[in-house]
Amino acid sequence: MPHHLTAFVRFRFRQPELKGRVLRVTYSESYGDEPRRIPWERRNGNRCDYTKSIYSPIDIYEFRWKRNPCGNLGYYADEMEQEIFMPFHWKTFRFIRLNIDVGSTDLVFDGVEIETVNYPLEAEAQIIVSGDDAFVENFWTAGIRTFENCMLDCYEDCPFSERMQYAMGTRSMSLFTYLLSGDDQLARQAIRSTA
Repeated sequence: MPHHLTAFVRFRFRQPELKGRVLRVTYSESYGDEPRRIPWERRNGNRCDYTKSIYSPIDIYEFRWKRNPCGNLGYYADEMEQEIFMPFHWKTFRFIRLNIDVGSTDLVFDGVEIETVNYPLEAEAQIIVSGDDAFVENFWTAGIRTFENCMLDCYEDCPFSERMQYAMGTRSMSLFTYLLSGDDQLARQAIRSTA
């Protein structure tokens, strides 16, 4: 992706004839060096250094197959022709790695759909500087994007690793939301959810 985001993802495949196909999906905010101590410890410098690898949690999906004795699950209309893997919860990432074990027969990949999800923040504020403001403009844009990724159904400290609504972080984000947009709805939700 051009930048980090929070989104629901759907991977579409033609339903395989035989069982034994496995999809492994790795979602990452950056490329990095191999973790030293714990599996998901991030050690990254340049997040787009493609000479490094992706180390993050993995979703594993085993494909159903056309002659599956369980039959249709009834989730979508064309289940006999298409199989869709969609994780239950939204994901946060910039990079996705797909490892697909197709076995001895073909598996047709029809594509991926990415549906961005976050609170509908409408930024009214702007920053104006004199002179060359390219750095400030990039900094402002990255800050707003980061802020949006931490605003979902509640304020979240870090959508990639923690997904927690901490009191002081929520206070700071609420105050910034007031200044940025004048919107107080997510702050009200935070107060109601802790009461």
